[in-house]
Amino acid sequence: MAVLEFEYDGNGIPIAEVGMKNKNKEIRTYFFVDSGADFTLIPRTAAEYLGLLDSLKEEYVDVADGVGGGAVSYAIKKATLIIQEHSFNADVACALTDDVPYLLGRKSVFEKFKVCFDNKKNITTFSYENEK
Repeated sequence: MAVLEFEYDGNGIPIAEVGMKNKNKEIRTYFFVDSGADFTLIPRTAAEYLGLLDSLKEEYVDVADGVGGGAVSYAIKKATLIIQEHSFNADVACALTDDVPYLLGRKSVFEKFKVCFDNKKNITTFSYENEK
């Protein structure tokens, strides 16, 4: 079993450096690792840069209620996530606003990895079976 490790940020929040690719465009940034989030979430500007909102239709827009009580409109799109050298297809919630953080949620990600939060060591680990 292979294990990827990421240190928490300076405020004790679990983060991971993640790449996201669609067609011939790619971004790489730090995402909050959020076991309470259903989907991986990215701001509108990132989604537009990756071309994920090019063919947005109103019937595919949904609204989610965040922990802070605010509602966020989003559309679910497919993209490739890259965690270190491990890449996989994922459902990504593309927010229709930039007023959201980058969140790494359960769907697609927690299905590929066993994710463990070690608050004592301030480390998040992503474990997965080596592909043969």
